[in-house]
Amino acid sequence: MKRTSLALLICLALTQGAAVGAPVSGIDFNAFDHSVRIQDDIFSAVNGQWVKNTAIPDDHASYGSFNILRDQNEARSRQLILGVDKQPASAEERKLADLYASFLDSKTADKRGIKPLTGRLAQIAAIDDRAALTRLLGMWQATSVDLPLRVSVDPDAANPTMTLLQLNQSGLGLPDRDYYLQNDARFQAAREAYLAYLTRLFTQAGMQDAAPRAQAVMALESRIAQAQWDNVANRDPVKTYNPMSRGQLQKVAPAVEWARWFEAADLGKVSKLNLTQPSYATALGGMLQDTPLPVWRDYLSARLLDAYAPFLSKPFVDASFAFHQRALSGVKEQRPRWKNGVALAESSMGEALGKLYVAQYFPPEAKARMDLLVQNLMQAYRQSIDTLTWMTPATRA
Repeated sequence: MKRTSLALLICLALTQGAAVGAPVSGIDFNAFDHSVRIQDDIFSAVNGQWVKNTAIPDDHASYGSFNILRDQNEARSRQLILGVDKQPASAEERKLADLYASFLDSKTADKRGIKPLTGRLAQIAAIDDRAALTRLLGMWQATSVDLPLRVSVDPDAANPTMTLLQLNQSGLGLPDRDYYLQNDARFQAAREAYLAYLTRLFTQAGMQDAAPRAQAVMALESRIAQAQWDNVANRDPVKTYNPMSRGQLQKVAPAVEWARWFEAADLGKVSKLNLTQPSYATALGGMLQDTPLPVWRDYLSARLLDAYAPFLSKPFVDASFAFHQRALSGVKEQRPRWKNGVALAESSMGEALGKLYVAQYFPPEAKARMDLLVQNLMQAYRQSIDTLTWMTPATRA
C-alpha cells in the first residue's frame, strides 16, 4: 500500500473550480517538506508533509489526489443515481437506478447463493468431448469470464482506418505469468493465497474434493502461464502484430477446431485477424488436447466463480475480497457496497450516468474554460512543431 500526492494539483483544482464555477489553480505548498532539499529528493521535498499527515483509508490499496477525486465523484454519482427516484425519469435513467438498486439488494443475493450460476455450471458439466469444450470456449467470449483466449476489436496497426479482430492470451487467475513462475516470497505467498481461494470457491459451490481439484486447476494455469508471453514481449508492437487469414491460423494452431470456435463465438464471418501471441496459441492447442476434460471443467468453474463472486452471496463476496484485495493488494477492509454499486453503474451504463453528472456538475461556463484550455494547448503544440529542426516538412505537416 502506498501514498502518492501530486504537488501540482492543477487537475484537482480545475475540477473543483469547474464544479462551483470558480477557477482555482496553483501549487499546494502545504504538502512540501521544507526540511528536505529539492535537489536531494524531489519527491519527499514536494510531497513529504502530505505523506506524513495522510493515512491510507482501510478500503484503499494506495492513496493520492486522484483517489480523493474519485472518492468525491463516487459520492456525487451515488446521489445522482438515488435522485432518479425523486423526479420524473427517462427509461435510461430508470434502468440505471434499477441496476444500482439490484446490486445493493444483498439480502436477495444471500438468499439465492450459487443459484444465479446454475445454468452456466450446467453448461460446464455438459462438456463430454473436445468439441464441446471448444464450443463453450467460443460461446463464452460474450461473457465476463476470463478464458485462455480472448477476442477484442481494435484498429489495425498497419491501417488505423480499419478495425481488426485480435486474439489475445488470457485466462489466468493471478495477475500475470510471473506469479506462477517466479519463486520469491511475494509470488509464493500469492500462489498459496490463490490456491486457498480456489479451494474456498469450490467448497462454497458444493463441489466435492475441493482441495485436490483446486490443485489440478493451479497446475493447468501454470502450464498456461508457462506458454504465455511475458510483459516485455507483449509491449513489442512488431512481435504482437501477426495478421493472418483463418486458414493461416489453422496452420499455426492445428490442434484447435477453429471453425467450431469461431461459429460458437458468433464470429463465423471473420476472415482476417491478428494473432498477438502465435506460439501461445500453438501451445494452447496442445493443452486442449492432452489435459483431461474433468480438469478443464474445473478450470472453467474456477474462472466462472471468480468472475461473478462479487455479485453473489456474502461468502463469495468475502472470498473474492480476501484474495483479490487483501492478499494481492494489502487492502484491510472491503469498500462499502454502495461504492461497488456505483462502480458497476459506471462500467455498465457510464454514458447514462455521465449525462446526469454533466448536467449537475459541468455547467456551460466550465465547458468553455476547458475548450479554451485545449485550444491553447493545441496552439502551443502547433508553434512548437512548426519550429522543430529535426522534422522534415512532410512529417511536421
